[in-house]
Amino acid sequence: MPLINHAGGGGGTPQLCPQVENFIAQPGNLEAVLLWQAPDSDEDSSFVGVRIVRKVGSTPTGLSDGTVVYEGTALTYTDTGLTAGTTYYYRAFAYNAKKKYQTAMCTAKLTAIVCLRADDLPVGTLIKFNVDSKPMDFIVVHQGNPDPAVYDDTADGTWILPKLAWYKIAFYKDGNTSWDDSERGYADYGGSALNASLNSRDLYTGTNTSWVYNPLITYYDPVAVEHMRTVNVPYRRVNNTTLDANIYTTAVKLFQPTAKEIGVTTKYSAGAKLDYFISGTGASAKQKRIAIRNDVTTAEYAISWHLRDPSGELNCSYYVEDDGTINGTNSVQNAHAVRPLSVLNFSTLFNSNPDASGRYTFYT
Repeated sequence: MPLINHAGGGGGTPQLCPQVENFIAQPGNLEAVLLWQAPDSDEDSSFVGVRIVRKVGSTPTGLSDGTVVYEGTALTYTDTGLTAGTTYYYRAFAYNAKKKYQTAMCTAKLTAIVCLRADDLPVGTLIKFNVDSKPMDFIVVHQGNPDPAVYDDTADGTWILPKLAWYKIAFYKDGNTSWDDSERGYADYGGSALNASLNSRDLYTGTNTSWVYNPLITYYDPVAVEHMRTVNVPYRRVNNTTLDANIYTTAVKLFQPTAKEIGVTTKYSAGAKLDYFISGTGASAKQKRIAIRNDVTTAEYAISWHLRDPSGELNCSYYVEDDGTINGTNSVQNAHAVRPLSVLNFSTLFNSNPDASGRYTFYT
């Protein structure tokens, strides 16, 4: 069944099409982002498009009861220029090739607010929320899916990265964490102690449970976790010293970057470069990759941090050195800091103005 039928008809009158589905209104900055889906039950492909009618005070009772804000074949529309504090009611009317409208009730409403959505924030913007009850800065490093040939739709959101790297926090016993057991003989990020320590102990496929600490995500602000997407994160795997030809995925909310995502291409790396980073190994590119320890307050102190890439050396993985250089000779037993990516839904709301420190915070 085609998603939308653009056919003009022919002899006879097309059947009245089913109503659109999952019609919602998401708030933006004095705007309503309207989303809907074509009807699944459209067996004869009679659905062509939709009319959206808006009204203040009550739900539109018919096709002309209110303002027609949209009519066409798209599956989304943004209604702009709204008034803060006003509640707007929307009703959808699906139609067929003869402009016969489906009048089954399909409605959404919202109260207009002054805010920013996550997809309004330019790359490089700093946002702030608590981790382990302490305010932490995060950098917007990309907007949207970095490469649809590599990532699926779960990656289509606002990518953020901690400005600092966690050297000591409650989920680590003595400071840094290791990538994995050295005795396993292969490097598989999906089942690694590192991935488990970020997201869930259940991900760990090794036998030495002392390598896995309380997951970092349990220390994140619950509002942030609620708005994070579960991403099918691509990664490469090495068996002994042989690179597996397949690309694997792990479905998680926190994940260490790859070399490719921060601007360095190796055959052991999956993913695509994120817009915040600079390709290559020059001084400017390396500067973008330098991370500062989160527990040092008197001066900036750079620290090495894990990537999710394996390397071609037995029981080794890639990491970022304290000067921003990428190194692939790291034993998976070696301890480094973590600096996990996460992807927020575009619809995540922020206050329209930054705080006194220039950071944007979740809408309140």
